[in-house]
Amino acid sequence: MKGCYIVLLFCLSSRTAQTCCTSVDAMWNELKMLRDMVVEQRVELRGLESRMKDVEEKADEDRAKVLLLTMELGNMSEKVEEQRTELVATRNKISELEKENAVFSAELSAAGHRVEASEKEVDTLKGALSMTKDQVQLQKITVENLERANTGETPGKIAFSVGLNSPLGYFETDTVLKYDKVFTNIGKAYNPTSGMFVAPIRGVYYFRFSAFGANNSQRVGVELYHNDQRVIRSDEYIAEGGHKNLSNALTLQLNEGDLVYMNLPKWLSLYDNSENHNTFSGFLLFSL
Repeated sequence: MKGCYIVLLFCLSSRTAQTCCTSVDAMWNELKMLRDMVVEQRVELRGLESRMKDVEEKADEDRAKVLLLTMELGNMSEKVEEQRTELVATRNKISELEKENAVFSAELSAAGHRVEASEKEVDTLKGALSMTKDQVQLQKITVENLERANTGETPGKIAFSVGLNSPLGYFETDTVLKYDKVFTNIGKAYNPTSGMFVAPIRGVYYFRFSAFGANNSQRVGVELYHNDQRVIRSDEYIAEGGHKNLSNALTLQLNEGDLVYMNLPKWLSLYDNSENHNTFSGFLLFSL
């Protein structure tokens, strides 16, 4: 404003007042423009200050979020470390359990071998006991025969017929059939405990057997043994939806003490119930 007064005085002292007034108007217009520009710049400055304030507030919020995330990251890191520690402890526990399991498995295997050995020993003892019973039976029969020979009495009649009470098979090994259903045992030459027929005297004997199977897609069959020699094997495959009934017979010349018995081959089976499908019979035809 002070400059304007100076210009005005200058114009009044000038020789051309009209020209001076024109310049003053132009200067006033320029001043108005400058004032308007200042006002606009002040408005823009206020806008910039407002935006700056918003940016600063946003930056403060972001700093708070970053701080919160940093704290959460720290907590997560602690949890991860705890879980890592627990995982290591769990792995160590699993390793200890695996070692204990290996020791237990070894002990169980050793116990299984001991049980298997004991079972084999029991089977051996049962076989020895059965053989002993057969020998006792043979000795008894021999004594009776000697007594008959001393008295001049002819040998007694010998005949037996036996059957099974229930199904048998499958077995992983050949199994001597022990027919425990005794129909006839004249002369007591058949031993139901061992399944053996012990020839009490030298002679010719007749034997007959039957075998029955009722399980689909399986094999049924038996074998007749004279001492340790297989004489007959009869077996057949059972088709789906059917059953098989086998039978066979023969005569054998036996010496006193010879054994005759039936054998169930491994992986074969027999079916029986109260109808007596499986039988084993024999009798003395004549002595020699």
